[in-house]
Amino acid sequence: MAKSTLVINIRPRGDEAVKPTELIQVTGHHALGLAARRMITLLWHSAHKQGIEENKDYTIPLPDLRTDRHHGSDQIKETIKTLMTTLIEVRDHTGNAETTVQVLGGNDMFKKGRKEGLLTYSFDKRLIWILKDSEIWGKISLPILMAFSTKYAVSLYENIAHVQFFEHHFDQAAYLLAATHLFPVSMHYFESLDYHIQLLSLYY
Repeated sequence: MAKSTLVINIRPRGDEAVKPTELIQVTGHHALGLAARRMITLLWHSAHKQGIEENKDYTIPLPDLRTDRHHGSDQIKETIKTLMTTLIEVRDHTGNAETTVQVLGGNDMFKKGRKEGLLTYSFDKRLIWILKDSEIWGKISLPILMAFSTKYAVSLYENIAHVQFFEHHFDQAAYLLAATHLFPVSMHYFESLDYHIQLLSLYY
């Protein structure tokens, strides 16, 4: 039997993120807006390219975090603060054990004397403990990620990016989208995205 490939041992290339299923199928993130959801993937992708390790700091140019060309550093600071104060529930690769962690760990965004144009950041070690054993992932095209205009479309795209999403029932999909508390999710909502999903399939 072939040995499974761990996500942390894959080196992502260019503008395609290799995002662990455990980081896609989180719960507790319903309050996060479009910019925050995009930024999670951007920060993971940058860290992944540098090599994921426990208690490691990563760096990313601030311009890479401008998820909206109409907003500058103030929007980035606001989003960073949101990610630092948001708690999510993450399940391990077995789907059983659940851990509550901050989306984003310590960083120097608000430190005086920080190197201009560069963010140094980290992830909670408990999150890394979970992700280091991940064997299932979704390939996320960053240009496609940036093209969406709603947080729900981002969640849907990231979920369909990995095969296991298709095994979920409709009500489970709604739960993953963290949309049920805002409005009753109907099949019509998903049908309205069908055309866009077909376009996305051309990239795979």
